Amino acid sequence: MTDCTAATSETQAQFPFFRPQQITVRFNEGEITSDAGVLLVRQLDDRLGLTAALADSLVEWRNPMFIVHPLHDLVRERVFGIAQGYEDGNDAASLREEPLFKAACADRDDEGVALASQPSLSRFENRASARGLAKAKRVLLLHFIRRHKRKFTRPRRLTLDVDTTDDPTHGQQELAFFNGYYRTYCYQHLLIHTAEGDLLHASLLPGKGDVREAALSTLQTVISKLREAFPGLEIRLRADNGFACPGLYDYCEDQRIEYVVNAGTHRKMVAETEELQARAVQLFETFDEKVPVKVYGEFQYQAKTWRTPRRIVAKAAHTLIGPDERLLVTNSKLAPVDVYDFYAGRGQEENWIKDLKRDLRSDRLSCSVFNANELRLLLFACAYQLLHELRRRARGQLRHVRLETVRLRFLRVAATVERSVRRLWVRISESYPWRNDWLRLARAVGAVVD
Repeated sequence: MTDCTAATSETQAQFPFFRPQQITVRFNEGEITSDAGVLLVRQLDDRLGLTAALADSLVEWRNPMFIVHPLHDLVRERVFGIAQGYEDGNDAASLREEPLFKAACADRDDEGVALASQPSLSRFENRASARGLAKAKRVLLLHFIRRHKRKFTRPRRLTLDVDTTDDPTHGQQELAFFNGYYRTYCYQHLLIHTAEGDLLHASLLPGKGDVREAALSTLQTVISKLREAFPGLEIRLRADNGFACPGLYDYCEDQRIEYVVNAGTHRKMVAETEELQARAVQLFETFDEKVPVKVYGEFQYQAKTWRTPRRIVAKAAHTLIGPDERLLVTNSKLAPVDVYDFYAGRGQEENWIKDLKRDLRSDRLSCSVFNANELRLLLFACAYQLLHELRRRARGQLRHVRLETVRLRFLRVAATVERSVRRLWVRISESYPWRNDWLRLARAVGAVVD
């Protein structure tokens, strides 16, 4: 049997199906990469300092005399690999000799030294300490503050969206429990985004348990830092019913935070909307049951655990598939329809979560140790923020595409790589369809474009 893994430059493959010519494949073109766009990611990261801040927050455990790959190089190798679509640590076996990855992940030109191997990256992840993770979880928030402080105008109003998502686990993983809501053994990701998609916080939670206490504690830290950096900042908060609790309402009211939280569909609250539901049914019948209708209203309600009556904004809808109700607890003074429209804007956060979870594969947390998995989540979060910042610098409709589209158009770009004494030449096909947009991005991240 032919050993295809031992192919030399003389090895070739012929495909006779094409006539009158034959198609012949040879492995003699020298160094070729499929990831020329990693240069954009490295240049942008140098401007933002994200991987440097993440590396500085972690604890170095190795003897300095035997270090081959500095901690910053390990962080960049994992973050840049995730950004390019290599989310698994095993991919390091293929990437450690890749010419542009070596150029992007290291600060030195050492052609004879490969990038870190998969075992080295695995040791790096599994040596994560609680002290280092506590500092690492502040990196994204501090980056957001630093970026806005460099601007001429400071933010006056900021909308925060808080949410969780599941991460199914497999095997004996520390703190992985069965979650009845998700109906699987899992971890949970606690995420806080701005309305513009910036990720301010990412942390890993055990598979079961009430997330409201952890979310409230995290929000208090995040909002305290934001208010300290930007005095007078108006903050608005949106959250679904998984975070609905008196402690959150009390905190927001005490801190002058405008909040809109899904209250669920409690029986006593629903009873207050009977007249609203009847109006929705009447309108639906008026339009021959062919047009969906929505009716909005409000009322005051006080649960036994609430310290004061609170405003409830209600939506009673009747769609082609049946009735639909939504109850929101809020201290907003907007009209009911405007309150609901503001809350509905929270749906965009689901797209940010899809970018992180589906496009970057942030649910690939397969370590057996909880701290190692949380470090992995932070590496994914750092990669998300880098690509989101890259998307922000694109033009027109490209600012609104998925991160997977950003990757396919601008990062996964084929090129040949040639070395000379003074240069590393990266040659991309002249028929590359996104050339002009790629060059604009290169200029936007700080490259010199002649």
